[in-house]
Amino acid sequence: MFDTVKTIIMAGGYVLDDMIRRVKRLYAMGDLTDTEMDELLALASEHADQDLMLPDLASRVGSLETRVAAVEQRMDGLEQTGGETADTPVEPEEPADQWPQWTRPTSKDTQYDKGDQVTYDGRHWVCVKNNVSASPDEDPRSWTLTEGA
Repeated sequence: MFDTVKTIIMAGGYVLDDMIRRVKRLYAMGDLTDTEMDELLALASEHADQDLMLPDLASRVGSLETRVAAVEQRMDGLEQTGGETADTPVEPEEPADQWPQWTRPTSKDTQYDKGDQVTYDGRHWVCVKNNVSASPDEDPRSWTLTEGA
């Protein structure tokens, strides 16, 4: 069974969290040893096509349309005021959250890269690979849990 699954993993074209579930199921059924499971999980993480974890095209287009509408609304507001802001003083912007909540990337441009910091399931994680679409649960080898989180 090990060689068959290894061949499938090396061929690629799978969604990582699905492959992880399948390998763990084979392990639970006694078809894989501890060492074989660990090797297959490492290979699956290494050879996974992170782009397959992106939302489907319709969802990605919908997300872009929402963002474009928000930008257009802001531009309309600026055009109506001649580019001027309100007379009230502008509050200084809050610094960006150092540990923003993990969200599923919607495109290659929003995938996580090495060094990106996120909060996932109430804990802080740092991405250790580039072009990651998987959550820390789905691909634990692409994320490192920080101390004290």
